[in-house]
Amino acid sequence: LSLRASTVALSSHLELTPRGDAVTTLSLEAIDERYLLAGCADASVALYDVADTPSAPPRGPPQPRRPVVQATRQSCRSGHTGAVACVQWFPHDTGAFVP
Repeated sequence: LSLRASTVALSSHLELTPRGDAVTTLSLEAIDERYLLAGCADASVALYDVADTPSAPPRGPPQPRRPVVQATRQSCRSGHTGAVACVQWFPHDTGAFVP
């Protein structure tokens, strides 16, 4: 277990809401740690901006955050047809990823 993985904690002020089925894989962009990829069981991939959060936790329950963009089976007919098992950022370009 890496030191980074051992310091992971749940957010009390950020809730991500996938538009599809169950989330099967997550990948946080490692350079800026701003974008999170989520792969889902319904073959969709969603991109979340997780850095735009308030400096102080809000009162009450967190507001659900929608994906910045999402590719689904319907929006990308030549894409995946099965569950997304892994997503990974391209290590030298934070704007590229491989589902």
